[in-house]
Amino acid sequence: MSEWILNRNYNDRGEYEPGDQFTSWLRVDKKQRWGIANASGIRTLAAGYNNKKIKKNQYSCVVLVSNYVNVAWDNPWNDKLNDDSEKLDYWGDAKFHKTNRVDDWRGNKILVRIHEEILLKNIKKIPPFFYFRRFSQGKVTFMGTFVLENLIKKPFYDEDNDALILNYLCKMKRLPESVINSDWIIHRAKTMNDNTKYAPSSWKKYLTTL
Repeated sequence: MSEWILNRNYNDRGEYEPGDQFTSWLRVDKKQRWGIANASGIRTLAAGYNNKKIKKNQYSCVVLVSNYVNVAWDNPWNDKLNDDSEKLDYWGDAKFHKTNRVDDWRGNKILVRIHEEILLKNIKKIPPFFYFRRFSQGKVTFMGTFVLENLIKKPFYDEDNDALILNYLCKMKRLPESVINSDWIIHRAKTMNDNTKYAPSSWKKYLTTL
């Protein structure tokens, strides 16, 4: 049993490295290459049915990562978490580009797809979001489980390129559970349901309000 606890640090060493407490905890099936990516800010875990991975745009969960380590590919925006209000503003992945527009970026396509499923009340196609922050190489901090409340188009200023870039901004709300068991997500991925004792009650309640 693997658990993420709010505000605690976990080893991010890569899916197949000893001692990893991040991507490896969301590995569903090695043969089916069923897990989350080792990189990017917006990562998805594919949904499945009867223990078989669905090769479509359907997700059992989404992992969001904000990077605060100085690297060559730093994002020109800041994600903001308000601990008092439990609200998170998380940006999509559009950046300065000669040809790509706001809806051409992989992460933004994912966010738009999920938002549309929420608007259509397609309960089985709505995933929870897990938010992590990286303050040092090889470590991530678990910041909680979130739901998407709204998705809006909004520009940000890219100082390096002296340009306004149109992007998506996620308006998110944190659920009250401070401990998340990865067995819930593995079960969710394999079955497309939350019929397990590890599923948070607040997540089940949220789905009933849509």
